[in-house]
Amino acid sequence: MKPLHKLNYCHSYAELGPALSSFVNPTPITAPYLIHANSDLAMRLGVDLGEEEQLAQLLSGKRTLPQWKPLAMKYTGHQFGQYNPDLGDGRGLLLAEFVDDSTQKWDMHLKGSGQTPYSRKGDGRAVIRSSVREYLISAAMTGLGIETTQERRTGARCNPIKNRSNPYPLRSF
Repeated sequence: MKPLHKLNYCHSYAELGPALSSFVNPTPITAPYLIHANSDLAMRLGVDLGEEEQLAQLLSGKRTLPQWKPLAMKYTGHQFGQYNPDLGDGRGLLLAEFVDDSTQKWDMHLKGSGQTPYSRKGDGRAVIRSSVREYLISAAMTGLGIETTQERRTGARCNPIKNRSNPYPLRSF
């Protein structure tokens, strides 16, 4: 098992250039706490999840690893019936890519990471109920043998949010 700072990081998506991404650091949040850690996935990936406090610091945006190059992915497509060349991740970041011991490449994404150049007028955050729902559906699909994304952790913050009836999660990772 390797700690996060000792993984074999690569930056293949970042190397595609600025036409396909924008470098963005996560927006820090306060008073983070961990809700759940997917230890089965971490074990399969050979990743040591580390201490809960350190993990909360990384996922809250207060700290990033020097090997990470967080970026928001850009894409194009049709939106509201019109072509839009400037779509992209409005509330998520590709934190890092790493290659495991069997040379399989993995992406680490952060949802609810704060504003990106593609957030439009949104704040880039995510509410806890939708994050937990995504996590549970992903786990159920995996249990049924359907390949899907898998979240390793879900956390939450406890500082007050203006104009929202539900607290934001720390991050889904």
